[in-house]
Amino acid sequence: MLDFGPFLPINISIIIAILEKAGYDIRFFDTTFYKHPVDDSWADDSIEIGIFKPVNWDGYGIDDLKEDYIKDFKDLIKNFKPDFIGISIFTTFNEKIALSLIEAIDDDFDGKVIVGGIHTYINLDRVKTYKKIDAIIPGECEDILIDALDFLYNDKKDRNAIIPNFVYRDGDKWIDSGKYIVSDFENIPYLNWDYFDKRNFFRPFEGKVLRMGHVEMSRGCPFGCSYCINEHFHDQFSNFWRIKSVDRMLNEVRYLKDKYKLDSIKIWDDDFLAIGPKKLTEVTTGLKELDLKFLCHSRPEHMNKENIKILAKNGCIQIGVGVESGNPEYRNKVLKRKMSDEKIIEAFKNCRDYNIISSAYCMIGMPDETREDILSTARLLRKANPHVIVHAIFGPYEGNSLYKYAKDKGYVAENVDYQNLTKSYLKMPSISQNEVEKLNKTFILYSRLDDSCYPMIKQAEDDNKIFKELIKMVTTYPENNKCEKLE
Repeated sequence: MLDFGPFLPINISIIIAILEKAGYDIRFFDTTFYKHPVDDSWADDSIEIGIFKPVNWDGYGIDDLKEDYIKDFKDLIKNFKPDFIGISIFTTFNEKIALSLIEAIDDDFDGKVIVGGIHTYINLDRVKTYKKIDAIIPGECEDILIDALDFLYNDKKDRNAIIPNFVYRDGDKWIDSGKYIVSDFENIPYLNWDYFDKRNFFRPFEGKVLRMGHVEMSRGCPFGCSYCINEHFHDQFSNFWRIKSVDRMLNEVRYLKDKYKLDSIKIWDDDFLAIGPKKLTEVTTGLKELDLKFLCHSRPEHMNKENIKILAKNGCIQIGVGVESGNPEYRNKVLKRKMSDEKIIEAFKNCRDYNIISSAYCMIGMPDETREDILSTARLLRKANPHVIVHAIFGPYEGNSLYKYAKDKGYVAENVDYQNLTKSYLKMPSISQNEVEKLNKTFILYSRLDDSCYPMIKQAEDDNKIFKELIKMVTTYPENNKCEKLE
């Protein structure tokens, strides 16, 4: 999907490296550059409502999309005749496309079909109902993948084999060892991007295009927010948050930079700054020596002046920060994000002081939120003044306690279309779905403009002419946030 531009998924890159090292002949089918039967209007909407800057993709071939991914997928299977077909399902957002691929596999295919990804971990019982699949890897695969493939290739002859993170079909039953482990994160293979369309290296950033790679220095998160899958992992594993050694981090990045001619990297750690100031200094100094700009994520608790100064000194160009809610009580008690407004404001001030572009992430329309709660988030962001505000309507993804809370309250709509998250799918007494969608459209205005503008923004929720006038004001004259002179 192209909402955020092309992408190099870390999980698939590791799987390719494992299979190639084990001597497998591989074909990779990437659905990115196809037209999908999915409402991906979010990309255009995000530009219209002021989240992202438009990018000129001329000359990159990004808009050169193929028409029929099902036909091409079936042709690849017919010509290659694989022993295994593996399909990764990251979230419920990807489930529809994954199911269409599984359905496209001929009934007489004599190989094995395996599915994996976070979605299968969260929704294992539902995934077991998928037709045509032979096995599921609902956990980390690095340490067990080859054993699982050998087991399936030998037609499950060793029934006493206990393979963690692995579930397989045996007749009309599913067999699960019940044993789940985390991978030896330090020693997994380097990422392999040889099989990806070269367009996946190009990523939009502040209206420009960078040649970028995607890496992880740590996996997991030391926190357990109520809307995040890490909450569940913390309950199951005592050692889910793992950090690579500095040597391992830099050796892999050096290898990737040289092989794939990168000018920047995106560090996808949930909280990069949580690795501590010593490792942070060593790693980022190494990145500077490699002449690599980098982007990362963190939380306000770790964005003190010392850490932000380290980032700025060593080439960080952007940091993404979760804010989520401007209601301190809701943020602390419901979302389990125990941080003060003052800490959030300080974090973004530090970014501005050291000239690092900051992106604030927040959700609106969460369970039991009110209109005033959403406007509190907008007002907090105005005080914090991040360079970029990225907001989204709460998506009721399974697998976390906030979803369970909404489900138990009877708020979650029966037919959630995960392919269109510009809609609100919570029916709750505190605020209507329609009002959440109007606030989603105008949220940037409420976040950037003074309270004197709020009556006009309220009109803009229903009047597109006023909306466009205010958006033009925000984007053309960002330093003017007053509306006294507007009629």
